[in-house]
Amino acid sequence: MKCLLAAALLIFAGSAVAQSGPLSPRDFGAIGDGKADDTAALKKWLSALAQAGMGYCGSGNYRVRDSLVQPPHTTILGSHRCVIRPIRTGASHVAFSQSPGSTLDGIMLDGSDAPAGTIGLGFVTSSSGVADGGHTHNVFVANFFRPGSTGIYVHDVILWNFQEVVTDRNHVNFHIGKKGGDQTTTVWIGNSSFRSAITTGLWIESGQEITLAGDNAENNKGAGMLIDASANPGVISGLTIGPNTHFEANWLSLPAGAQRHAQYNLILHAAQDVALRDIQFQGAANDPKAAELIDVRDYVLDNVRVTRMPGEIAMTGANVGSVVNWPELNGALAAIISGRR
Repeated sequence: MKCLLAAALLIFAGSAVAQSGPLSPRDFGAIGDGKADDTAALKKWLSALAQAGMGYCGSGNYRVRDSLVQPPHTTILGSHRCVIRPIRTGASHVAFSQSPGSTLDGIMLDGSDAPAGTIGLGFVTSSSGVADGGHTHNVFVANFFRPGSTGIYVHDVILWNFQEVVTDRNHVNFHIGKKGGDQTTTVWIGNSSFRSAITTGLWIESGQEITLAGDNAENNKGAGMLIDASANPGVISGLTIGPNTHFEANWLSLPAGAQRHAQYNLILHAAQDVALRDIQFQGAANDPKAAELIDVRDYVLDNVRVTRMPGEIAMTGANVGSVVNWPELNGALAAIISGRR
C-alpha cells in the first residue's frame, strides 16, 4: 500500500510540474542577482530538462563557476534578459555547450569575468562524433575578450542553424574549426553580427556547405572575416557569402608599423566552390581594402559593391571563376579587381 501511495505521489508531482509551464532556474534555487553562485541550481535545472524537454530562463544575472551543458533534444527559451556569467578562475573551459538536437533561444553569455582561453558557447558531439540538427537563435555572446578566448566555437557540427546571433567584443567572435575527424557541414548563419572583436570577427578554418546571409562584420580590430584552410588539414568548400552581407570599418587597430592599405575586410585563402553574392564593402577613404582571394578555385563574384574604400578585390592564384553583375561607380565600370586570371 505504501508503495502504491508513493507511486501515486510521484505521478501527481510529475503532472504538477508539467502543468506549471517550462522549468526555470529559480525553480531549483537560483538567485540571479549577479552576486550569488548559481552553479548548483543551474546544473539541477539542466538535468531536469532532460526529462521535461523545455525550460525557460527569465530575467537574472546567473554567476556560475563550472561548465554548463544543455541536454540533447531540449529547448531553452530566454527572456532576452537572462544572463549567464562564468566566473571560474584557473584552467580554461567552455561556459555553455549545446548538445545534438538542442535549441537555444534568447539568452546572453557574458564573459567579463571569465579567464583567458574561455569559450562562451560550444557544442557537444554525440557518440557518432558530431553534433547534428540544432538551432541557436537570438543569442548574445559578449566580453570573452581575454587572450585565447572565443565567443562561439563550432567544430564537427552537421545541420546547424544560427539566426540573429550577436557576438561582440570577444577575442575571436565566431570560430568554425576542426577538432575531430568530421568536417563541419551544412551550417547556416543568418542575420547575425560579428563586431568589435579584439582580433577577428568570423574565422573559418574548415567546413563544407556553409551559408552566410544577411550578416554584418564591422568594427573588428582585425579582419571582418578570415576564411583560411591553409594552416589546417581541413577543407573549405561550398561556401556562400550573401545575399545582404555587409562589411564595414574593420582593422581598427593595427600592429606597430603595419600599413592600413595592406589589410582586407574579407580574406579567403585555400577555398573552393565559393560564391560572393550581393554583398557590400563600405568604409571611408583610409579604410582597408575590400577582399583578398588567395588560391581560391571555382569562385563567383555576383553584384559585389565597394563604396568609400580605396579598393580593391585582390586575387593571387585565384582561377576558374566568374564575375557578373558588376556595379558601376561614377558612371564607369568599377575597375577594382587586380590579379585576376
